[in-house]
Amino acid sequence: MSKLLLLGDEAIAQAFIDAGGSAINSYPGTPSTQITEYVIKSKEAKEKGIDAVGVKLSMNYSGLYLAENENGQGIIKATFDRKKKTMIGATIVGGPASELITICGMMIDNELPVERMKSYVFPHPTCAEAIREAIFAAKL
Repeated sequence: MSKLLLLGDEAIAQAFIDAGGSAINSYPGTPSTQITEYVIKSKEAKEKGIDAVGVKLSMNYSGLYLAENENGQGIIKATFDRKKKTMIGATIVGGPASELITICGMMIDNELPVERMKSYVFPHPTCAEAIREAIFAAKL
């Protein structure tokens, strides 16, 4: 094993990769957002078979979010495993983040295939529509 000089969050992410981690949940205000970014960009993750792709969208894809947050700056970032075709990480910033991250967490925890996620109905108007848009935007 080679020696690496890493920042704290990068060290945690590298340990996740080395341990064969399979799911990452991020919540704004915690270091986990940097951990997710590191894993997506990591050469070592790709070498260990983690082929991750990220999607970043404005929460304004949700009509309800836009109506409730004039000039809203919220975002959703979802990370997918290209091989398994599952969501492996998510970060949500904005008013409803604490509710929406739970939906992503359940999809990640249950290793739900993206095709199955696409079959779910996300009612209109709800803020959860932004999750649906991220799922459909993933280039798998």
